[in-house]
Amino acid sequence: VSTARASRRLFSCRHRLCLLDRLWAHKTRNEKEKKKTRTGDGMGALEACEDVPWVAVQDVSRVLQVQPSILVGEVLFISCALLCLVHALANSRWHVSVWVAALVSGCVNDLFFMALEFVDNFFHTQCTLMITPRFPVYIPCVYIVFVYVSCVAAERVHLRWVFGNAGIAGLVGALFYAPYDLVGAKHLWWTWHDTDAGVRLRWLGVPIGSTMWTVVHCGVFALLLVGARRHRVHALVAVVAASLLTTPVMMAAMGFMQLSQLDVSIDQRPGMPDLVSLCVAVAVCAAAAAVALLAGGRDEAHKKKQQKKAKEATGDGRRLDALLYLMVVVYGCTLVAVMALSSPESIRSEGAHQTRGECGVMETDPLSNYSREKYLCAHSFDEDFSLCGDPLCASWYPVCGRAHTNRPLYVAAAAALAAGNAVAYGALLLVRGRPAKAKAA
Repeated sequence: VSTARASRRLFSCRHRLCLLDRLWAHKTRNEKEKKKTRTGDGMGALEACEDVPWVAVQDVSRVLQVQPSILVGEVLFISCALLCLVHALANSRWHVSVWVAALVSGCVNDLFFMALEFVDNFFHTQCTLMITPRFPVYIPCVYIVFVYVSCVAAERVHLRWVFGNAGIAGLVGALFYAPYDLVGAKHLWWTWHDTDAGVRLRWLGVPIGSTMWTVVHCGVFALLLVGARRHRVHALVAVVAASLLTTPVMMAAMGFMQLSQLDVSIDQRPGMPDLVSLCVAVAVCAAAAAVALLAGGRDEAHKKKQQKKAKEATGDGRRLDALLYLMVVVYGCTLVAVMALSSPESIRSEGAHQTRGECGVMETDPLSNYSREKYLCAHSFDEDFSLCGDPLCASWYPVCGRAHTNRPLYVAAAAALAAGNAVAYGALLLVRGRPAKAKAA
């Protein structure tokens, strides 16, 4: 009788609800435990981020207070992107195609790498204008500027062979991007994954992989878009092709240039850009440009055709190239000034960074088979920032910059890169882009 009564009580409405409540509480507790990661810094466990306090438009006064240098970068690149658009509209439909394709391919590239966990190794700071919690408005402008100016400058040489243009674009594109990479890394415009193979080897805080990427990215982009132009492909088709194919072709090319790392005995595949692979990328671009210039020569018919179009559009053959060159000079001087005058130790960047968690938890990249620490270890990370303040969650927390240990070296490096840009783009835009003088009668 007692058993029967117990059974009736168990399945009564009240007790069924109690049982369900207990099961739900147990399930919820397990899920929370799974979402927690051990920080290894005495702070216990942090929960994974579900809702972060990002805003599309930040208060300018707050940005000036915690990270003033990024506001300079935003204004610089947005202004330069608009100036490139003016230059494109004053020239031809192909120039507009370059501008649009640089924008789209850049967005595709960043979103692609952020979407794949095993190559998600960079984290932008919270800027004045944001598109998503991890994608500032100025980043598409960065792609527009460094891809557009390098591609257009390379085309001014009017080489007959397309791969020569691609080689020049790759070299001057990397040169243009380098001072931004140097200044941005030091001033926490972004942070890198601490132990990822793709960004492990660095020069002055800049990953060799980032420099190598700019060489190959610009070269592949120019090869696709200039090649489409020479084969009279419709502008819309060329833009779509360059936008969608630049990233996968770039990844394949970078893998090929790192074949020296291949070791079948331990199943080690390319995936850690080093000085050797960077030199290979630079050598390939330089050889392509040299062979195209010496053996292929310049396409004089194409040059005369473009000069005629430009003269009809703007009254001269320089197509606002002097203004584009002035932009390159101002860009370099601005970044040198930021490096010389800004105080990295006063910077506080709160936002998305590498997930903090238990030290020593390893994961393997399925593409390269290189391993990395899954979480940022608070005791052993080797980055140019310090952890400061209370974290909101495992991947959203504040970091603070560190003072220069050798400011003159950083300033000298930025100045040398800016001077290199001034010389290289001056030769391409002001000398090569100058119309031929009329012969005396």
